[in-house]
Amino acid sequence: MSRHRHQPEFKATQVFDWASEPADERPTDFGRSTGHSMLSGYGTLAETPASRRRQQERSNGFAKLLVSCAVFLAAGVGGLMVVVRYLQA
Repeated sequence: MSRHRHQPEFKATQVFDWASEPADERPTDFGRSTGHSMLSGYGTLAETPASRRRQQERSNGFAKLLVSCAVFLAAGVGGLMVVVRYLQA
């Protein structure tokens, strides 16, 4: 027995079905036309400016962490060298 998908009949209040609906009336175009395409699940998966900014802040934060660790390490080594000089004298 083969099963055929049954298409429901048009209602009197229904103007278009999905197959005959004009393309500019579909949800993807609605999202683009209103400017909410970044919030829409129908939009493209392109990187948003906000995510790019967060990624840049993350990389800037990592650079700051590395610089502060290097400064802390240099201060520690310098302090140890001073202590060694006092102990040798």
